[in-house]
Amino acid sequence: GRSFGTIWGTAAIGRMIGPLLGGILSSRGYRFAFWAAAALTVFNLLNALLLVPESLPVSSRRPLNAKNFNPFAFFGPLKNLQVPIGLMAGFLLSIVAVSAAGPVMVLFLQARFGWSVKNVGMYMTFSALATVLGQIILTRVLSPIMDDKRSLFLALLLRSFGWSLIAFVAAGWQMYALLAFSVLGSVVQPLMGAFLTRVVPSGTQGELQGVLTRLAVVAEAIGPVCAGAIFRYSTGPSALINLPGSTFLFCSALGLSAFFCIKSALATQDQREKLLSVPAHN
Repeated sequence: GRSFGTIWGTAAIGRMIGPLLGGILSSRGYRFAFWAAAALTVFNLLNALLLVPESLPVSSRRPLNAKNFNPFAFFGPLKNLQVPIGLMAGFLLSIVAVSAAGPVMVLFLQARFGWSVKNVGMYMTFSALATVLGQIILTRVLSPIMDDKRSLFLALLLRSFGWSLIAFVAAGWQMYALLAFSVLGSVVQPLMGAFLTRVVPSGTQGELQGVLTRLAVVAEAIGPVCAGAIFRYSTGPSALINLPGSTFLFCSALGLSAFFCIKSALATQDQREKLLSVPAHN
């Protein structure tokens, strides 16, 4: 969990620096940002080729074929990896919820409080900082106090509760107070990644990460579409119910669904492991 927290937190820092760097470079012309992105990508490629060691031993490596490069091949690898369906469903629902909350947040803050672009940008910056703190620091703090399973359950519940509170906020300062739930909820994805890696052999870790990335891309496409539709039909004069925060109730429901999926999958896995650990009697 700590290792995944460091990885996800570092990625969050990159997502904070990227827009800032792009904005600065774009002041000289929009092309500069794209050239910078290309240069960073080439640097990353060379770094992976030359400096990143291969962690998989030779005995565990498998030959590559055309099927390995199919970006739409979900079900074959999932079947081969034998990952509990509840864990994968929880992962998918969790990503959909996060990807739904992010894009609508800007619209919600403007519709609910009439915030300017500056105020919205300031809040989004603090929200990103809360995510970094949670993923890099909180995952290390929780480990000595409670195990990863209880930390994951607690984070899932608190994040869902935080989303439900956002739906009914009455003042702008309350949004900053609720960032505490963002800090706690940010550990969900690192802890889920840790659990998923434990249920597959070491020789299939890379394949698992590839499958998770594909599922995350699908989820990140579904979330904004659902969030935009819900926001549209819950705001404006023709809305059946004028509730700009309805999208966050949707995210809260997805978060709770992810909690029950993961809890059921882990309970089943624990029971199976107990049965396998019981010695057979003649």
